[in-house]
Amino acid sequence: MAMKINFTKAALDDLTCPDGKADILVYDTKIKGLVIRVTKAGGKTFFVMRKIKGRDHRVKLEAYDKRTTKIPLIREAVEALH
Repeated sequence: MAMKINFTKAALDDLTCPDGKADILVYDTKIKGLVIRVTKAGGKTFFVMRKIKGRDHRVKLEAYDKRTTKIPLIREAVEALH
């Protein structure tokens, strides 16, 4: 089952990849298609996820940085792409 959370700075800071997995995808509850990929090394990257002809496609937006990432701007970018 896919993990879904409301993307806030605190929630994204607390995300970690579970032991035994290389990475996980976490979906935003507010904006359809907004996903963050969390790796076991601690990297976090935003993506827009959408289906084209029945297949999932990811478009990379930007890496998450707790000091500079503005979540409302990420959500606006997703709405423009989706």
